[in-house]
Amino acid sequence: MSSLPLSALRPAVSALSVAALVFACTNLESIPDGMTEACTAGELLLTKDLRPAQPVDFIGTRTESTSPRAATPGSGFPGAPDSGASPPAALGSEAAWSAAFTNDVRGTACSGAKDKPACEAKIATLRLLGDTCQGVRIVPKAAPAQPQAGSCTKSYLVYTRGDEVGVLGTIEETRTFFGDIDTPNEALYLAQFGGEQISCGDSRQPAAYALTQDGFDVLVTAKCTRRFLHVSKAGMVTFLRAEVVC
Repeated sequence: MSSLPLSALRPAVSALSVAALVFACTNLESIPDGMTEACTAGELLLTKDLRPAQPVDFIGTRTESTSPRAATPGSGFPGAPDSGASPPAALGSEAAWSAAFTNDVRGTACSGAKDKPACEAKIATLRLLGDTCQGVRIVPKAAPAQPQAGSCTKSYLVYTRGDEVGVLGTIEETRTFFGDIDTPNEALYLAQFGGEQISCGDSRQPAAYALTQDGFDVLVTAKCTRRFLHVSKAGMVTFLRAEVVC
């Protein structure tokens, strides 16, 4: 969900009222009254407080990434040294793919599986990124990252339950997996899934939450703007308001 411009916050806002808004936000506290900071020691590990509708042995955040590089011999990709064309002058002919779990995990992957090697093999073959990244072909080999076309990332939750390996790749799958949204981390995860930014490093804008009758109100950030949202028990995310942080 993209940030709303100031003009969208009020149909006919005057220059004076904008100035008042900016001045008023200079004295904002780190955490608004009635809300609780979601971060601990400057970080937020979302999986530590997820309660799926059905218990799991493991749940963790997995990140796929690609790094551009020159096409390699035998790749069959235009520009590769054996393709008949001149070798590329710089990296970027291929995007080398890799994937790994972050430190945001709970439990041990495949710990409840009867066939642990098969379970681990399923995880190793998971891939949500497509065949290309910014017009560059993706190949399943690691390579150093470069700040140019061909660098893509995608993060998502993976869980194991016995021999089952599951991926939460869509918002619908995530809502079904969580069931009722009954923890603040579930509410924050759904907000993040929708494109919101969760900050823990900025002491003026840390993520926060408040329990309501029908879910949670959550505080997230977008550059210099605090964004308040409501996440219902059913997992529906609604924008409430925005405040400029000076």
